[in-house]
Amino acid sequence: MRHRHWLLLIVALLGLTSCVYKSAPFPFMTKVDSLLEVKPDSALSLLESLTDVESMSSSQQAEYALLLTKAMDKNMLPFVNDSLIKTAVDYYQKSSDEYIKADAYYYQGRVYRQLGDDKFAVESFLAALDALGENTETKLNVIINANLASCYTNQGLYARAMERYRKAYSIGLKIADKENYAFLLRDIGNTFLFLEEPDSALNYYQQGLAVAYSANDSLWTSTILFDIAHFYNERAIFDKANEYVSQAIYFNPESEDLSSYYFLKGSVFLSLERNDSADYYIKKSLENANMYIKAASNLTLYNLSKTSGRYGDAVNHIDEYILYIDSIQYFNQREEIAKLMNDYALESHKKEVTVKQQRFMLYLVIAFLMLITLAVYIFFYLDRRKKKELIGLQEELMQNRSKLMQYQNVLANSKSEFEKERQENESAQRLLEARQKELCMRLFQTKAVYRIIQDFEASRKQKKVPKELTEQDAAKIQQAIEEIYIDFIQQYQYNFPQLSEGDVYCCALAYMEFSNPLIAYLMRVDPNVVTQRRYRIKGKLDEQSFNSIFGASSGGK
Repeated sequence: MRHRHWLLLIVALLGLTSCVYKSAPFPFMTKVDSLLEVKPDSALSLLESLTDVESMSSSQQAEYALLLTKAMDKNMLPFVNDSLIKTAVDYYQKSSDEYIKADAYYYQGRVYRQLGDDKFAVESFLAALDALGENTETKLNVIINANLASCYTNQGLYARAMERYRKAYSIGLKIADKENYAFLLRDIGNTFLFLEEPDSALNYYQQGLAVAYSANDSLWTSTILFDIAHFYNERAIFDKANEYVSQAIYFNPESEDLSSYYFLKGSVFLSLERNDSADYYIKKSLENANMYIKAASNLTLYNLSKTSGRYGDAVNHIDEYILYIDSIQYFNQREEIAKLMNDYALESHKKEVTVKQQRFMLYLVIAFLMLITLAVYIFFYLDRRKKKELIGLQEELMQNRSKLMQYQNVLANSKSEFEKERQENESAQRLLEARQKELCMRLFQTKAVYRIIQDFEASRKQKKVPKELTEQDAAKIQQAIEEIYIDFIQQYQYNFPQLSEGDVYCCALAYMEFSNPLIAYLMRVDPNVVTQRRYRIKGKLDEQSFNSIFGASSGGK
């Protein structure tokens, strides 16, 4: 009741404030700012209640835009585009107040992170550090470095991420008790795992656990215990994994979802061949679980039921698994569409910002119009010839695919008494697969993006540093490969669902007999990262499949 009266009092104060808002807006903004840390939902309600934002001065609009962005971020609301925070950044980037300038850049980075644009997020976080100062001992500096490290992790730049996490933790210790920064120790541990240094990772997990435990932080204690349990489970130390996941469940706050905890515990029991306990916890993981956990749980329960002879339960669980897998695919498609819409909105906004600077180019465009027309004519002439060749290759590829499917069907129905015929079909299948691989490569070589690969190989032969591959060109190459090698990609996605999207793409590049340096170049990573990924992929594939992909692709080729 007291909380309700207090909220009503705020609303009443808002009403009084709105009467004199134009003459004294800043006290209102100060009140909202003070609420952001303790009651972000109330702060958001107050900001959204304002109706005369357009009548504010530019400084008031900038402050309103920054506060509203903060409130949305703290309430975990989605951003559609960057127009709101741009209002604040455009104003504060000229400010002499370095802290508020850094604050605006930081939240611009937060917006870009949510929109999935890590490149602009990194630029914003670096601009925030430039404004604030690398060694400024403030909480803002800590969270900027932590977010910057997270972006580097997403980009596979683990050494840079480690540097930023350590920086954040170092500054955090100087401005507050270490109990406030258990999460940074945990992030450092995660980064050591990416760097293939498990001993260091476990050491930092243990440090973070000790800090969280001494601070009586049950949520972070449970979270880090869960990470350690995963650590031991992935290394087949199941007794330790069981011990830590049990502690994680014990310390987890009652308000938190335990489905992933129960699923891990059930998986550990399954590895320990304690099927009854595994069955109990896997079923318990279905309570309040998201669709990903439900899909994995039902698949595990299907295997358990089938093993124990409960075929009716097995059928029910596999039906549930298929239902959730379909939902996951639909959800991922919706997420992809939403991301494309966000990217489109972001690009549209950038074009609107630069349109005035581009107008003076109009006369130059008119002057070169005839030259462009001639170039377009030549382009279409050459393109038509190229398309004829492309259509011929595609038709042959489709015929090859059709024949290949026929032979596969014949092989699937072959009986032992037709062994000789089966061997002949297998031989024909191998020839068709080899021809399909050749056709796919020839088809790929007709694409414009193949020129980038030729330039790379030429630079290597001349012992020159290849031109840096842009993110846009990398995406074009990947799109072309995914269209042409769709049979290979779908086959490995279906047969080996444990492969990530990046793993499958790496397999496709190796299948094309690209060298390690070229694969690293196309994936925009270090060659050592490709070697490490190949090692991880080897653990996910059977030996025959792995050798068929990577046998022709040597590290030094």
